[in-house]
Amino acid sequence: MPPVRKILAFVLLCFLWGVSWPLIKVSYLAAPPLMAAALRITGAGLILGGAGLALRMHQRLRPRDWGLLLLTGLLSFTIGYGFVYLGEQKVSAALAAVLFATYPAATVLFARLHGLERRLGPARAAGIAVSFTGILLLFLDKLQSPRPPRTATPFCAF
Repeated sequence: MPPVRKILAFVLLCFLWGVSWPLIKVSYLAAPPLMAAALRITGAGLILGGAGLALRMHQRLRPRDWGLLLLTGLLSFTIGYGFVYLGEQKVSAALAAVLFATYPAATVLFARLHGLERRLGPARAAGIAVSFTGILLLFLDKLQSPRPPRTATPFCAF
């Protein structure tokens, strides 16, 4: 892929991921939280599944890969985004984005605890730290609130 296309793809991904948090709040106008999450995940699955079929990616998958894909879809997207949509009813989109930015670090931690990750490595650790810091800096002004936060509220985003 030429460098210009890589940069454009990166900018598009940043835009789509960045705009998703406020759009979750807007989606509540059309549907209840879990229905809105289901519609989003189903739509994304159809788009990505169609792209995968068009690119013949399914032919490169081994039978055991399908089980892993289904498990990842269930745990990471269905359940994960269900909690995000439920939680964002109680917290700001900015706080939800910052909390969700801990996901890569949590993934590495859980993989390491289960013996799936041998070593974090300085490059991966730096990437996780820089990305989290970037998200935090982006939303820092929206995280400062005149009212004291409720203790349980941050945990609702997960």
